[in-house]
Amino acid sequence: MDRLQKAMLLHLVEGGGSTKWGAIYSKFSEHGIGEIGDVLGRLTQLNHVMVDSDGSLKITASGWEQLKSEESHDSMWRDT
Repeated sequence: MDRLQKAMLLHLVEGGGSTKWGAIYSKFSEHGIGEIGDVLGRLTQLNHVMVDSDGSLKITASGWEQLKSEESHDSMWRDT
C-alpha cells in the first residue's frame, strides 16, 4: 500500500469510517484530481473502501485489516 492510499484510509477512520467524496478531494487536493481518483479506484478494487448509497466513502473490514497490517509492519520497523 502506498502512502496516499494509507493516508486516505486513515482519513476515513478519523472521520468515523465514512466521509463524502468532496472532503477527500479537499483534504488531498495537492495530489490532483486524477491521482486522487486513481487511488480511490484502486482502494475500491481492493475492497478497502466502498461507496454508500448517499455517495459517502466508507472503509470496509478489509480496509481496517490493511491498516492494522500496515501499522503492525511500521511498528516492527520502528522497534528494530
